[in-house]
Amino acid sequence: MVAEKPDLWDRRYADEGHIWGNDSSPTADLLRDTIRNQPGKGPQLFMLCDIGCGYGRDALKFAAAGHTVLAIDPSKKGLELASATQRQLNSEGLMKGSVTFMHGTMAHVLDAHVGHFDAIYSHRTIHLLDPKPVDDFAVKAAERIVPGGFLCIGARSPKDFNPEQMKALTVHGKTVRDAVYTDKKREGHVLHFWDKARFREVFARDFNIKQFVTTTELEAVTNPGVMTSLLIMLAQRKTNGSTPKVSAG
Repeated sequence: MVAEKPDLWDRRYADEGHIWGNDSSPTADLLRDTIRNQPGKGPQLFMLCDIGCGYGRDALKFAAAGHTVLAIDPSKKGLELASATQRQLNSEGLMKGSVTFMHGTMAHVLDAHVGHFDAIYSHRTIHLLDPKPVDDFAVKAAERIVPGGFLCIGARSPKDFNPEQMKALTVHGKTVRDAVYTDKKREGHVLHFWDKARFREVFARDFNIKQFVTTTELEAVTNPGVMTSLLIMLAQRKTNGSTPKVSAG
């Protein structure tokens, strides 16, 4: 889970390590349960892409279960932590599949990767990105996911707006969609909250939205009294209309 400001996240990973613990995220849990139930395809035949993998807590669990994972993040420190855990799991013989960690942005990996994914997922990343990069991601994801494949995204919801820590930048009715932190620890850090309407605006053209899940998660294990409100979208690549622009590789 890193975007836009790698230096900020490098510092957080250096100071806090595995910020959200080692359990898988609710976004990854939803995708895992979905692909387990796919008829006619064994659970170890999935090619997955993790956008904003951080220290690899989700990517490594998918790989340990037998999947092939490409995991991208702009934080070098986060990827160092992920690689250290990967080496430990390999030494213990616990990796049934494989994971490749790549340093860069989500646009970079989707431009560079040749081939298709059965699913792309991202947890607590797109709310850190401005609208234009997210719009570009929606287009690129549709090009890279096989028809019928899945897109699963978890982002901070408007319920997470805290007027004691943040200043609203955009208000639609009573829904805060954008805010900036005002407290000194994260001053200037912008959040773009995601509600169902925002997900539909960005992704409904190329994806059938199958499910929304509302949930919470610790803001950080170092801050156990604070919960983050999340909205997770599970969508499926439409099988009609435009087809992916690249050939399978």
